[in-house]
Amino acid sequence: DWSETEINKVKIKTCPDMKDSSINPEPAAFVLDLDEVVRVLERLLQNSSDAFVFDLDDFVSDLEVILPPIKSSQEKVIPRRRGGANGDLDYALEDMLEAKKESAKINTDIAIQVAAQLEHSVTLRHMVPNLADGNCALESVCDQLNSTRSGEFLGLGSQKFPTPSTLRDAAVQCLRDNKAIMAQIGYMGPRTQWENDLRELQQNGVWDTQAGDLVIPAVAMVTNKNILIYKTNPNYDACGKFPIDVVMASTLGGEADSEIPLVLCYTGAHYEGLVPCTEVDVLKTIEIVHEWNRTGSYPQTMLDIPVLREQLNQEKVSHMERENKCGQKLFPNLSDNEDLGRTQSA
Repeated sequence: DWSETEINKVKIKTCPDMKDSSINPEPAAFVLDLDEVVRVLERLLQNSSDAFVFDLDDFVSDLEVILPPIKSSQEKVIPRRRGGANGDLDYALEDMLEAKKESAKINTDIAIQVAAQLEHSVTLRHMVPNLADGNCALESVCDQLNSTRSGEFLGLGSQKFPTPSTLRDAAVQCLRDNKAIMAQIGYMGPRTQWENDLRELQQNGVWDTQAGDLVIPAVAMVTNKNILIYKTNPNYDACGKFPIDVVMASTLGGEADSEIPLVLCYTGAHYEGLVPCTEVDVLKTIEIVHEWNRTGSYPQTMLDIPVLREQLNQEKVSHMERENKCGQKLFPNLSDNEDLGRTQSA
């Protein structure tokens, strides 16, 4: 058997320095020095009294299992942004509404703490929980544009989308009309399947589909608003390593008509809307968006935010610390591609 000391002597480089990319993060290079591996094996063989057989094919197969897959530099990865409901709640109507309200309060309380603990400390409040019926992102955006923040967006889209269904129709039509979207996101399926996905997404309450990940970018485009998202669940692997996500109006070719972003929080499956408490807090949300758009990242990770870190067990904390240190994922399904929405000219 290989000792840990011997393994450490093998020159395997899986964690080169790398900088976040705005649209298509480059996979870290993997370099294996086979000569060094052979030398280590020869030393082990010399010190072994038993017969020793090295099967290179088996060795390579084992490496393929151990190592995360390397994506083509041409392959785009869609960050998970779909959201619609808190889950299937099999309760009587009154109990279901109370359960949804309580769940919304738990999630928004976490988001409010996250916002306060960031480098750009923002004070937020949660006004009214949405119905969590598959339309949560749309309902939260409509509420901000038409009600809780209508004064900030007066003449800038307020009342343009009076209901979640009108916003859904506009978002889906945006995806249908954007002829370059399939190439931009690396969609490899047939055009007919794409159309079927969009028809499904246009139905009320539908959210958990691949095309559902594009609803937020489409909403940003049709409302002409940047969207700032605070994350509340670090155990949801697809949410990535940063405590925030920013989706620019320009992601799908739109243009923001205001520097003020819409503000949401996200569990990995559900959205709620949040409102900055003061003008200073609004300015800080603008600064966060500028920081993200400039760098494609944020100075803090989830591990730096106490209310998020305390949700993780020690094993995952250790993995994430190693991941942050070397710049490459140790969780193959963990997505760091939050920065798809960065303005390409930034």
